[in-house]
Amino acid sequence: MNSGTALLDSKLAMARPVIEHYVRDDAVEAVCLTGSLTADLGTAYSDLDVIAIVPADYERPGFGRTAHHGSTSQHGVGLDRVDVVYRSASWLAEIAALGRPYIATMHSNPAIICGPGDLIEDAVRLKLGRVLKPSPRLRQTRDALSTGAEHLRNFMIAKLAADVGAAWMDALGFIGLRDFDSLDVWSRTMLSYALDAACVAENDLYRGQKWIWNRACRTPSLFPVHAWLRHLMLDCDAAGPRQHDTPAWGQRMLLAQKLMVQAILRQRYPGELPPMLSAALADRRCGLLRSPYWAIVQLTESAILTDRDDRHYTVPDLAVACWAAADGVPRAELVASVRRVYPDTARSRIEATLDHLRGIGAIGGEDAWQDLFVNDAR
Repeated sequence: MNSGTALLDSKLAMARPVIEHYVRDDAVEAVCLTGSLTADLGTAYSDLDVIAIVPADYERPGFGRTAHHGSTSQHGVGLDRVDVVYRSASWLAEIAALGRPYIATMHSNPAIICGPGDLIEDAVRLKLGRVLKPSPRLRQTRDALSTGAEHLRNFMIAKLAADVGAAWMDALGFIGLRDFDSLDVWSRTMLSYALDAACVAENDLYRGQKWIWNRACRTPSLFPVHAWLRHLMLDCDAAGPRQHDTPAWGQRMLLAQKLMVQAILRQRYPGELPPMLSAALADRRCGLLRSPYWAIVQLTESAILTDRDDRHYTVPDLAVACWAAADGVPRAELVASVRRVYPDTARSRIEATLDHLRGIGAIGGEDAWQDLFVNDAR
């Protein structure tokens, strides 16, 4: 038994009277234990979270009033606290829908238009949770999330790509104001979204910004750059290779671009693509580099590269990989890097793709970034 399981079982033993009340209540259709402890992420101070499926007129115990959809009751204090959130049977149907295929096009992307962040969090909690009182509808919903796990991950990564894109626009605003202090703070949030996507692509789904670093530390594709990530997230002394001349916010932005590409491609080709983070950024003095103004948005069959949300280009996966590989390396090295990901692709096709990306401004020399770095007076 690992320590996480032992802690969860210990918490359950303390909370047993509260949980048993809901399990034995005939008005409660189903009960599911959720929260960070069920994802092996909790601490001794973590609450136990419980989802109770109840009718619309359910009376909350000890509160004397109807439990509305989404309302919460808190039981206990300190280390044995239990938070019970009340959900309706119709909510289960909404959750099950996230196990269906994610459909997004250039002109219709649910992750951008109405991405239901709270519903995604609920779905993940229900998927990872431990059923304490089963019901047919609860079982059907969890089955839908299990069989549709790929669709759920797709939607989550698409939503995170949209979050990174929105954060990107804010970052560009700070650059325009030359507010590099705010940019430094905000770039950590942007990088955390991208790290989240990298974890989700490897089926580590749990929601919550406070657990990003813990999840990143246990995600295999991030192992090669762990020291560099630690430097960027924690401002510790373990600097990544050849990064000393680049502001940390610039490194975070460049890495966020690449992490989003890795998440999108690894989800599209599970188990087939090699990791794309075998090294940190190059010294950027001698090759092609992604533009600081471009970000990526996931579609069902491809992706969009967008320039400040003014220009949008639907691009194939090869172009996405070429864009991600533009880390400031010489062109020949860049081509070789892409061929490691797509070994059957002709060199001439990769060269043509790079020329197209240069033509639209998605990649280029170091000039644009260098102008930004020079203007960072710190």
